Formats: sequence, structure tokens, C-alpha cells
Amino acid sequence: MRIQKIKNKKPYNTFTIRMSRTKNQIKSNQPTEYRKRMNAIKNNCLYPKYTLQCYVDDKNKILSSAAIIETKDLYKYIKKHKHHLIKSNHEYNNKGDENKFIVIPWMDVNHLLLFSKNKQGKIGDE
Repeated sequence: MRIQKIKNKKPYNTFTIRMSRTKNQIKSNQPTEYRKRMNAIKNNCLYPKYTLQCYVDDKNKILSSAAIIETKDLYKYIKKHKHHLIKSNHEYNNKGDENKFIVIPWMDVNHLLLFSKNKQGKIGDE
């Protein structure tokens, strides 16, 4: 589960997955989220059944949007579209630690459940 605070802006409505670490963090020999999940799926090991990403309005402390998808479906999508995602600027470096993340817009993947605020500011499913 990833919860991201947003300040005075629309939620990104994306899944973000760490693809690589900075040189300083590589020395720790800790695998990235992407590598851990792909390895677990490939070897039929234990991994979370679902991946959940939420965006919370930091000012009002309320949920702005959320999506949940089966982890296997998300990583199958990433594997299939990885080069296209990178080529089309769906990869970014985190300014804080310079880790690389791949960004997957919710609307690009199938088999997920979305929640977002409606015009009245209430949460509902889409």
C-alpha cells in the first residue's frame, strides 16, 4: 500500500513502483519493489495479493482518490509495457533521494477498482 499526500492539487491517479536505487542505496543490497515482486511472482513465492495506491488531501486530511489492483496484473502490465512507459516519460527520479520510479496511470490498466471524490466531495466507486 502506498499513501501519497497532495497539497492543493489534483491527485496523480497513478501507481508508482520503485525501479532502481541511487548508488548510495545500491550498496545496501536491498532489492527494489519491482525486483522483489517480479521475483516473487516468477518463483510462486509469497507477495501481496493486491496493490493499493491512495492520494490524501494533506490540508483537509481526506481521501482524494484510491485504486486497488491484483499485484500480479499490475506487474504483468509493467513487464509488457516497461519500455514504452520509460520512452513516454512515465519514469521519474525522486528529487529527495534520486530513486527511479515508473508511473502507471490508473486509466491505462484493466481490472482495477477506483475510488474518487464526486462533485459533492464524497468518496464513491467509479
